[in-house]
Parts: sequence; structure tokens; C-alpha cells
Amino acid sequence: MGEFKGFMNYEKQQLHELSLVDRLNNHEAFQQRFTNEEAAEQGARCMDCGTPFCQTGEPFGRETIGCPIGNYIPEWNDLVYRHDFKTAYERFERNK
Repeated sequence: MGEFKGFMNYEKQQLHELSLVDRLNNHEAFQQRFTNEEAAEQGARCMDCGTPFCQTGEPFGRETIGCPIGNYIPEWNDLVYRHDFKTAYERFERNK
């Protein structure tokens, strides 16, 4: 999954956000998407865990542990890492 030790090679990134002034002047989403390269780099950070809790989708108090729609996140991250965005999207749509 992803890149071996990718989580050590790449820093975790947050989505780019519009400035407050830009937010006040439009009605667009204030968080901007990653470029394909940035998304692939973040996908490389996925660790090949023995028991990846990121895919559980279980409620825990007022929050959800893992993917709320039950996607198998390690596989999805690997598809993004390999730039297979079409299959990643199809996997996402299947669980919606």
C-alpha cells in the first residue's frame, strides 16, 4: 500500500484554504482540492497496517472511527498513489 515508509518520507498536508477575504467575496468551498501530485503523495503516506482502523466506519460517541461510508481506505489510498483516480472514484461511488 502506498510507499514503504511513505509516512516518514512525506509530511502530512492539510487541504489548501482560501483566505478570509476570499471567503467573504465568493460562495465557493473554502478548502481547495489537492493537485493530483499532492493527492498521490498523501496516498503514499498510507501505512500497511496489520489491522487498519481507518476502514472501520464505526460510531464512537459523537464521531466515527475510520471511513464513515465503509471504504477500504488502504486500497483507496493505494489507487490514488498509483494515479488510478478512475478506479478510486468507482470504489468510492460503490459505497455511497
